[in-house]
Amino acid sequence: MKNCQNLGKTIIDLKDGPGSDPYKCECSKQYSGDLCKIVPLPSVDSAILSGEPADFLTRLISWTGITSSTIWNLCWRATKHGWTVSTFHENCDFKKPTVNIIKVGNFIFGGYATESWK
Repeated sequence: MKNCQNLGKTIIDLKDGPGSDPYKCECSKQYSGDLCKIVPLPSVDSAILSGEPADFLTRLISWTGITSSTIWNLCWRATKHGWTVSTFHENCDFKKPTVNIIKVGNFIFGGYATESWK
């Protein structure tokens, strides 16, 4: 039996076959991990990530070292603010750190800068 936390429910899952632990935690929204102990993800205003699995954001956070309590602020979105480089710099200069998320077709990529753009 699992001691699931954060309103997670213990379920029996036999798909891993004989010899495996059949007890699993079914976590409530925004919690994950073996016992649903991983803290909720921060709210991120991202049109790109909103349709992706939660583990995209989990991996992004672990890669950058940003904590889950960090408040994310959108400084620029091309579809909202315009596509010019000057518009990007007007909105994002002197802000740090910054995360850029780009989607081209089915590919998602980006960058992380610890220093200000200007």
